[in-house]
Amino acid sequence: MEIRNLYDTLKNTAEKYPDKIGIADEEERITYAELLKRTDSLAAYFTDKIGLKKGMRAGIAMLNSVQYVVCVYAAAKVGIALVLINVKLHAKEIAYILEDTQTEYIILQSKIWEKISHEVNHTRVKNLILEANVVCEHMENYKIYNLAEGIQYQGKAKTHPVEEKQDVPKPEDTIAVLYTSGTSGVPKGVELCHRAILETVISYKKILRLDAEQSTLLAVPLFHVTGFSCIMALFIYIGGFMRILPSFHSRRAAAILSEEHIKHFHAVPTIYQMLVNVIDREYDLSGLESAVCGGGYIEDRLMEQFQTIAPNVRFHPAYGMTETAGGGVLFPESYLKSSKRGSAGKVMENCEITIFDERNRELPVGEIGQIAFRGPMIIRQYLHGTKEESFIGDWLLSGDVGKLDTDGYIYVLGRLKSMINRGGEKIYSRFVEREICAFSKVNQCMVFPVEDSLYGEVPGCVIVPEKNVSITEQEVRAFLKERIQKTEIPQYIEFWDTLPNTASGKVKVAYLTSLFSEKYSVKEEKEK
Repeated sequence: MEIRNLYDTLKNTAEKYPDKIGIADEEERITYAELLKRTDSLAAYFTDKIGLKKGMRAGIAMLNSVQYVVCVYAAAKVGIALVLINVKLHAKEIAYILEDTQTEYIILQSKIWEKISHEVNHTRVKNLILEANVVCEHMENYKIYNLAEGIQYQGKAKTHPVEEKQDVPKPEDTIAVLYTSGTSGVPKGVELCHRAILETVISYKKILRLDAEQSTLLAVPLFHVTGFSCIMALFIYIGGFMRILPSFHSRRAAAILSEEHIKHFHAVPTIYQMLVNVIDREYDLSGLESAVCGGGYIEDRLMEQFQTIAPNVRFHPAYGMTETAGGGVLFPESYLKSSKRGSAGKVMENCEITIFDERNRELPVGEIGQIAFRGPMIIRQYLHGTKEESFIGDWLLSGDVGKLDTDGYIYVLGRLKSMINRGGEKIYSRFVEREICAFSKVNQCMVFPVEDSLYGEVPGCVIVPEKNVSITEQEVRAFLKERIQKTEIPQYIEFWDTLPNTASGKVKVAYLTSLFSEKYSVKEEKEK
């Protein structure tokens, strides 16, 4: 069967393993045949009842579930580009994404609508596709559709678009739009096409030697590239079993890993740390064979600790970006037994990596500079056709500093800019700065990453108050509590007379990160 898009992978798997349980969440377990049936029904509902067509966009703001997966593959069949919305974002950030993508349709849960409705009212969204037949406040000006009804929909238009060969989604068509800061700290839309995701899953399957006998726990959000591409798309492609958690809870995750005898796990370092903290003898992780870690640097010590509770596991660090569909670099052998410890992994066969110096010149093997990607899983530009400073020709700049060795292994040494990666969750410094500066007592501020033993990074902040004004940390926190997410509020706040600037006027972000990381890591050790 020709594989042109994600929907084709589901159809192919359902034909091979129709009666096999493919996915399960806290509510239900369904076969691949049932998953395909629901997908086809919802695809018809999208086109016949709602009017969604190939090339249109629809937002999706839901927790992980079987329904979420059905939505993805129904969209893939029709050719809809799903705007994947981080439900942890503040309502204003979600409204910004919806407006930036010019989205008129959104699939969501009622509890999420209650959180964001006051801001979505100011966007061009006019159609709500709710997970069930419920009535919420502030829906008067919207057309309401029922996702549960769509999944059971039996109708089909005579000239159904997805049945016409010329309208079948092509490999280069967009399947998902995700938001990332790229290298600048400003949220940008990343359009991922079917080909990019297929290239990533094919590489993962080959390198990790995965097959239909594999099982996994989806413990990271589907609105992140790791969950969407490296777990969901991968396991439906190979025909494995995927157990879905709506959101991460360490003891629940440990129980599922044990009870379901999960063989493959992919998560961020923070999740591994949380599992190490809670897992005891009542949980049996001896069936776990492979563990992939992306979304941030994982220390050797943590991998060794995790292996004591999962004695048969092979660790495979991964390194990529949203812009690379999660692909790029993967450790092929067991990390803890490798002579390449310290490396982030080996460059995938369908990807190229080079290193650039500050003058955008390619550097030889072993030289340190900015890491850049090129290959079929790499985006060509950001949403709205922008390239900005993130590209050198067709090379995508990572914003990270590193080096390559002669065997194609990459060593990541740090970040160039001040985007904060808190346990795999990206916090956009400039957004937080804008909210802090909205406080009347604040003149200037700078938000930057501070190293943290649990989350990898947390936000730190230096504030320059207005002249002759008294301001306290408690006031700042109280002000931000109503404006941004709890995780976005800086963990460390200091008040300075001025911000430290270079001769050219740029703030010394690296200096602040280094200063705070050293200062507060010492404080953490004393508190222990």
